[in-house]
Amino acid sequence: MTTPAMDSAETSHYPSALPEISKPNSESPRPSALPPYFRSYEAYIEHCMAKIGPEGVPEAAFDRLCASCAAAFKKIAESFVGGGRWEKRFPFCSVNDFLRSAAEGSCHVCHSFMAERLKCNVPSLGDLLGLESRDSGVDAHGHGDAALKIYVYLHDDFPRSGHLQVSIVGSRMVFAGFAIEARDENSSRVRGFPTSLNTASDGSWNQALKWINNCLSHPLCNPVQTANLQDKRPARLVAVGTIGETYVRICETSRDGCTKEPYMTLSHCWGKKGVPIRLLEENYAGFLNGIQLGELPNTFRDAIELTRKLEIPYIWIDSLCIIQDSPGDKDWIRESAKMQEIYRNSFLNLAAAASFDSNGGLFNRRYPLSVVPWSVRVAENVYLTKKYTSEYPGIRAQKKLILYTRGWVLQEQLLARRTLVFGQDELHWECSTCQASESFPDSHEYSTDEVPYNIFRPGWENLLKGKPVDSDRQKAWNRLISTYSRRSLTKPSDRLMAISGLAEHLSSRWSGITYLAGLWSYRLIHELLWHCGSCSQRNMEIAPSWSWASLQERQSIGPSGITMCEDLGWLDVLAEVLEAKVTPKARTSPFGPVACGGSIRLRSPVIRARITIEDKRHRRYNLALEDNCNLDTLILQDVDVKWDDIDDAKADMKDAYFAPFEIQAYDKHDLATLHGLVLLKTAVHLLPCKTQLRRAGYFTRYDDGVSSDNDSENSCHDDGSDSGRDDASDESFQGGMDNNSEDASVTSSKDHELRWERSFRKRKKQGLFRNFNSWFAEKIGDGLEERMNYLKKDPYVNGPPLNTTLENRYLTEPGKEFLPDFSKFFEAIARVAQNNKANGTPDPVLGMGEGNGYYTYEIV
Repeated sequence: MTTPAMDSAETSHYPSALPEISKPNSESPRPSALPPYFRSYEAYIEHCMAKIGPEGVPEAAFDRLCASCAAAFKKIAESFVGGGRWEKRFPFCSVNDFLRSAAEGSCHVCHSFMAERLKCNVPSLGDLLGLESRDSGVDAHGHGDAALKIYVYLHDDFPRSGHLQVSIVGSRMVFAGFAIEARDENSSRVRGFPTSLNTASDGSWNQALKWINNCLSHPLCNPVQTANLQDKRPARLVAVGTIGETYVRICETSRDGCTKEPYMTLSHCWGKKGVPIRLLEENYAGFLNGIQLGELPNTFRDAIELTRKLEIPYIWIDSLCIIQDSPGDKDWIRESAKMQEIYRNSFLNLAAAASFDSNGGLFNRRYPLSVVPWSVRVAENVYLTKKYTSEYPGIRAQKKLILYTRGWVLQEQLLARRTLVFGQDELHWECSTCQASESFPDSHEYSTDEVPYNIFRPGWENLLKGKPVDSDRQKAWNRLISTYSRRSLTKPSDRLMAISGLAEHLSSRWSGITYLAGLWSYRLIHELLWHCGSCSQRNMEIAPSWSWASLQERQSIGPSGITMCEDLGWLDVLAEVLEAKVTPKARTSPFGPVACGGSIRLRSPVIRARITIEDKRHRRYNLALEDNCNLDTLILQDVDVKWDDIDDAKADMKDAYFAPFEIQAYDKHDLATLHGLVLLKTAVHLLPCKTQLRRAGYFTRYDDGVSSDNDSENSCHDDGSDSGRDDASDESFQGGMDNNSEDASVTSSKDHELRWERSFRKRKKQGLFRNFNSWFAEKIGDGLEERMNYLKKDPYVNGPPLNTTLENRYLTEPGKEFLPDFSKFFEAIARVAQNNKANGTPDPVLGMGEGNGYYTYEIV
């Protein structure tokens, strides 16, 4: 269906003249209090639905405008300019006219604006429409019905960037207007028009069938079955029977001859009170004989009916197919370890995304005009379309669809080859090839920039197929952890188990790389540099302190989110992993929970320092030496420390250890970043006679310093030849400083960039900085044998042998340093170690070390 144009012949949409704008005056009646249906979003939607017959909203209602909106958008069309910044207010209508139109629910724009504002839980009419009076529809002078305007703002790059805002405003701006995007008439993004008032409608079901049938032709969505063996199939399935039957039964796949039969799966929330019916030891025999449908909660019944309609004989539902009270949780451990195969080999996964518990069901009532974005033509070949803000997926979806706030669901979401999502507003589709919804039934494209903490199935699948690129595998996992860590778990002990299927899936595509309690052995020294958004609580019975999995959410704030350190530039690596050890709790679950005692043995620079707060709000600290060793006591200022555990953040850290791991520097930015870990000694050594520390946090520090103009490097190329062009540039820079302060500032900046480039280029040539991902890819080539041979020698991909020179590491000439702040810090580390060795006074935890600032130690 095409979008109506502004010159449409439907005069009811586009009147010939602007409506008369109500002028505030002392005789205007004061509006009555807001009616009940304007007091909440839910009440408003129910009011609109009650005005529509059972046949639903007609297609003609989409993009239909009231007289006020038609006149206003016609004026916008006449004033529209295609480029440059543009900001203007257009006459709209009175408050009462707008409320009347919104109450009728037939104008797509008025309805959308009212629905969006009510979602913000605004307390009064004044807040609703941006009026100065907070409890009536009058203006700031107390006069009658206030006039509203439409405010339009275009960004300089519109329509190329689609950056435009439309708001309905009163006396002041309402900052929850429409985000608008531009499209042309040939746009391939075709809207759908779900007209029904319920996602259980025939129209919704027919759309679901189209998605399923199309997906069956996708090569990526129909891989060869990988779980024909019984030990990879679920031990039990629910036999659904046929339409009209009043019971189902549990079947044992090893006995009932269903090892090759297709089955479906269900993703759902258990809810705060749990599922009302579960498979237990005491009812096991009875469930094999049959379960009455009436005994099952609504979500289970809906899922079973859909499975019957698709003529699939079985469905897997966790609470009915895993014995929930088996001794020692043996059945749960055994079946949970099969999650990768259970979901990957499911014919279709049904996601009860909007249901808070198993009684919520799959289907929901909805008002289509609240779901489908409107589109209005404002100029030739340009339409303004309300930006589609889907409830799934994205940052916003995490707040609206309860299912996707749950940690266990992530692997169900990514492993299932195809998923039909039952949202609050509409049905959604996700498979390995596309994502779609009833509003846009063909496909959506989601930018990862818009949803930085989410990973979706197409992205996960694309990163894992084809030739293994190690850096891509690492990025995929790190993005997954960012997504997963922002979701909740009922049991903190499930932290590793709930993504074990994803870990197993990735492991099968990543030759020679070992899984270590939530991290991977590929460039493990870099993997250790994660941090959490806010202080959490640590539980080392779940994982070692060096694993993000050891942190659990605080009850008061919920999940804090883990961010993995990105590799964005050239690295000077200062540390290496010598050995990493973890032991799975269960032999049958190698990617699941781990036993206590996991450790990593490292070799790196370390220094014990007194830490003092410089800026508590921004977590900035200063590091000082207790014994200055003939150095400045203050060795590093303005250090950004992100503590792991709330208790460590509150404590007085007199004996904190700082271990720098790497420095990242960038070709195009005259800036370098130091990354490392904050360590504390363990209260009790878990392993006798070994130096052990535990992780307490992560620290970073920036340095943009370079040597001065007189640096001898400034007159040389890397090969030692004279650089006439650079000298000329230097002269022009120096000459520019005599003009005015602005020119001097530009000159100074360019001079700084030039000196940085030269210094950095020389450090790269010396081998101090390298691109490790490119280096490793070149080192191993394309052959599997070469890869495996290298990983036998360097299983943690530490790279070339460490350069352990800390003192004068970046010296350009006497008294001049590249990265002077870092150089000062490294000098302090080396001098303290030398002083300890000379005096025969080893560090109480680290021992004597190598005498140059490097130590070998364990983190548990």
